[in-house]
Amino acid sequence: MRNSLKALSAVLALSAVASTAVAATSFAAEPSMALTLASTEGTLNGKTLEIKEADAADGATVTATISVAGVDAGWCASGIHLYFDNDLEISKKPNGLVNSTKGEAAADLNFEVKMQEASALPDANTNGVFYATSGSADYGYSGDVITFTFSVPAGAKAGEIYNFNIAAEDGDMFTNQAKDQAMQDAIFASVAGAIEGSIEIVGEEVTTTTTTTTTTTTTTTTTTTTTTTAAGTTASTPADNAPPTGVPGVGVAVAGLVAAAGAAFALRKKND
Repeated sequence: MRNSLKALSAVLALSAVASTAVAATSFAAEPSMALTLASTEGTLNGKTLEIKEADAADGATVTATISVAGVDAGWCASGIHLYFDNDLEISKKPNGLVNSTKGEAAADLNFEVKMQEASALPDANTNGVFYATSGSADYGYSGDVITFTFSVPAGAKAGEIYNFNIAAEDGDMFTNQAKDQAMQDAIFASVAGAIEGSIEIVGEEVTTTTTTTTTTTTTTTTTTTTTTTAAGTTASTPADNAPPTGVPGVGVAVAGLVAAAGAAFALRKKND
């Protein structure tokens, strides 16, 4: 009888867990996690924070904020790794602990933050930080979870890129009091194998102005007509019906007529 009760209890327990899991997988929006970079020296372009080379000359400060969405029903327990380029320097407190800021979405949860051990890093060019949360109830919600601060190397040159990615290592989690596996799977799937953010140093934009000059040249042509007159000869322009002055004998005839007219005028005056 005792064994039968144990078996029945086990069946009921499994049924309860299954019912809870089915209910928990119904989300208003698919749970997801994201990383947002920000800097007063840079401009965010998609997931890439662009910083001009001149602004990075003395180094630049960048914040990296991890946020979650689609988990308004609540969550509490989490463990997440954030990996970043080894050339970036993460802000630390005077005692050597990582300097981080809780977001409003996790303000009522307990936090633990520490650097990833060197032996557990993916490669020599990568550094990492780990954070974990816990709570006696599902006090976590959608929104910003935690923010880290980084320094870009002084004198960074155009073309240099520093990447970030969120990873779920063995033992990492993101769940609630009901240990909702579906929520955890959705959160981890949203960041699996992806570069979640980048800092890129860009050169100054070069503006080229082209000026076109139009020159107009005016050419004036002067035609000079020269008339040559033989000595003792008067050149004149004949009327339309006048005989050409160049015809032989015409000059003599004209002279005779002029002489005759002069004689007749003189004779008439004498008779008067």
